[in-house]
Parts: sequence; C-alpha cells; structure tokens
Amino acid sequence: MLAANGDGPAMPGISDVLRYLENEPVMLHALQEFINMTQQRDSLLNARLTEVERRLAGYEGRNAQQ
Repeated sequence: MLAANGDGPAMPGISDVLRYLENEPVMLHALQEFINMTQQRDSLLNARLTEVERRLAGYEGRNAQQ
C-alpha cells in the first residue's frame, strides 16, 4: 500500500488491520491476550493508586490537625 502521494508506504486503515486479523487467527489471539493483560495491569495500577491516594489523604488530615 502506498501513500496517496506515492512517496512510500501508508499507514494501514482500520479495515486493513481487521481484515488481516480475520485471516490470521493466531495474531488475533495474541492481540486479545495482550489487551487482556494490559487491562488487568491497568486495573491493578488504578487500585493501587486509589489506595495510595486514600492513605495520603489520611496523612494530610493528621498533619493538618497537628
């Protein structure tokens, strides 16, 4: 696939990517696993951040009282 101006390869469109994944089930499975692992990691990091923010608010509250 060439860019519209013919200068080199263009970025594939989403339909090209989807067509590729339909034809390559191993790659589709690998992408799904990567997305699942990324979502799990993000959920864990968000949970940790929430806990740290809660603890920090507690420390700030104690310091304000002193």
